[in-house]
Amino acid sequence: MKTVEDVKKAFMDNIYYANQEEKQNTKKMYENIFNEDSAKFIEYYYKWKTKDNAILIMKNEIHELEVMIHLNPYLINFCHTVAKVSYLVAVATYPKYRRQGKMNRMMKQVLHDLYEKKEPFTFLLPAEEAYYKGQGFVYAGKNEAVQNMMGKKCTEYENKSEWEQGSRVRSSDADSDNNVSENGYSCEKIRAKDISVLTKITNEVLNTAADITIQRDGTYYERLLEETTSEQGGVLKISKDGILIGTIAYGATGLEQVEVKEIIVKEPYQKDKNEILQIAFPTAQVIMEEMKIMIRITNLYVFCRLLRKKEPYRKKITVVDSLVEENNGSFEIKIDKMNGTICKIEANQTEETMEISKLTQELLNDTTYFLREWV
Repeated sequence: MKTVEDVKKAFMDNIYYANQEEKQNTKKMYENIFNEDSAKFIEYYYKWKTKDNAILIMKNEIHELEVMIHLNPYLINFCHTVAKVSYLVAVATYPKYRRQGKMNRMMKQVLHDLYEKKEPFTFLLPAEEAYYKGQGFVYAGKNEAVQNMMGKKCTEYENKSEWEQGSRVRSSDADSDNNVSENGYSCEKIRAKDISVLTKITNEVLNTAADITIQRDGTYYERLLEETTSEQGGVLKISKDGILIGTIAYGATGLEQVEVKEIIVKEPYQKDKNEILQIAFPTAQVIMEEMKIMIRITNLYVFCRLLRKKEPYRKKITVVDSLVEENNGSFEIKIDKMNGTICKIEANQTEETMEISKLTQELLNDTTYFLREWV
């Protein structure tokens, strides 16, 4: 529940969600603060992502933009239940308005709104880890699904001469239909006719490998094509003996360097991902992009009811959440492979008091995820 002080500050600072015209007016701030992004990528972002996202903005009394947070919607598979969550990106404050508590008020508003929308959690790719930890975001769950599919970090590849030599032994490029390895692997850019099959394959692979994944569909791949193209890359389909088995999404960071956003391959072929990458990018140095995602519970009730755990979890606790007051209280939480429940109890029945961040880590300690979105 908002206090009188919260309402006063919101009125004074004029915090609200931008309409479609005002969304475009935030582009100047995005260009100014995120100047490492290319002009083509920013054009893509404001053409595609602002179609259905929400942008919370803060303006002062003379209508100058001070702070913004973009909430980009995704459908996720959360322990085999499809749910909507928001990916927080372009979290920004103009330098002259920083360290005044403005972003904290904005983040509190966003988290409250996501609670009201019954979104179980939100996630982001942190620029300042310490700040977001203070907002209740944590590195949680297990990253095994990413490690199994993506393989080693780029530095490990770069330090192995056999990888560097192998990645340069062929001169044809990824657009070629005739670039086939000794084991029958080939890579080429996807076509419209491939999308329905790729969607089915990637969803099956990801939902088997991880508990939390982005749900793919035709629109997702249409957008992903535009996104990777804006970064001088693309989306490739991977075939084995002419049969579709997976996909690679990538951007180019230089004339002889590509950054792989994701490589998703059916399980029997994951052991050959090095060979597949060599076929896909025969003359380029390959960087396996590392994305360290932070997660934050937004609606504890929905989160607990959707979560499933391999090992039974039962605890009576008092939860403390300084930003989402509705998550505060004393609860009995019970989660196993089949069900998740959360019930209010009396404070004198609890076993311990726990911050929402610690509870997030505890609840997700055996949960695997595959979340690898740029925006």
